[in-house]
Amino acid sequence: MTVASVDRAKPSHRLFFGSWPTDAEREALGAVLPRLEWASGGRRVPVGNYHLTLAFLGMVAATRLEVVKEAAAQVESPAAVIQLDRIEYWPKPQVLCLAASETPLAVRSLAQELWQALARIGFKPDVRPFKAHVTLARKVERPPASHPVSPVAWPVGRLALVESIGTPEGPAYTPLAFWPLTSSST
Repeated sequence: MTVASVDRAKPSHRLFFGSWPTDAEREALGAVLPRLEWASGGRRVPVGNYHLTLAFLGMVAATRLEVVKEAAAQVESPAAVIQLDRIEYWPKPQVLCLAASETPLAVRSLAQELWQALARIGFKPDVRPFKAHVTLARKVERPPASHPVSPVAWPVGRLALVESIGTPEGPAYTPLAFWPLTSSST
């Protein structure tokens, strides 16, 4: 596990767990993600913010950070690759996403095992079914024209605990800790 410094003077942190690509993987993903017609009025998510959320925790007291990290350290899951192959527009949150038509069992199991570990320390699992996706744009007013997408291979090789900080330009994400996943599986 690698750990970033965190401001413990803050009473709480907005946190999520996700698949966080390495810098090299993120650069490659940014180069191959679809070039869409942006007439939909959205604001692109910076490539540096690309992630695949596995568990959104919301506001968490700073005093609970260590127990959250300990729960994540108990998760043992194989690495996997997920094929993101469709553009989806979600009107209520006004986001444009690159999503998976099918989520590999290893990725679904990782999300489930993570939620089980978090439930043991008092977090209530999300009742919505897990939907593998990467947000490409926010504040999208209407869906773009239908656009074919070449599948993008997203490596799920490490678990990250990430803090989300609101800024006028949109959320800024800071990984606080990483846990590598075990040998590959598809």
